[in-house]
Amino acid sequence: LVIPRETQATTSSTYQNYYASRAVDGIINQQISQCSHTDELANITEAWLLINLGKVYSIKFVKFWYSKYKML
Repeated sequence: LVIPRETQATTSSTYQNYYASRAVDGIINQQISQCSHTDELANITEAWLLINLGKVYSIKFVKFWYSKYKML
């Protein structure tokens, strides 16, 4: 479904250089330095990640890792 360097991703905000494209780059080793991050501003009440897969799919599950590697 995800094609590195082709699949488009967008986040609600970006922390430093941890761009949304890192969520779809094909690297799945979960190293914090290679992940996408939303900003850490105190006034943020929600964060989101949008991945354009190009068409509609039925997705069985998605894994998200929260700060300090806590899985949601």
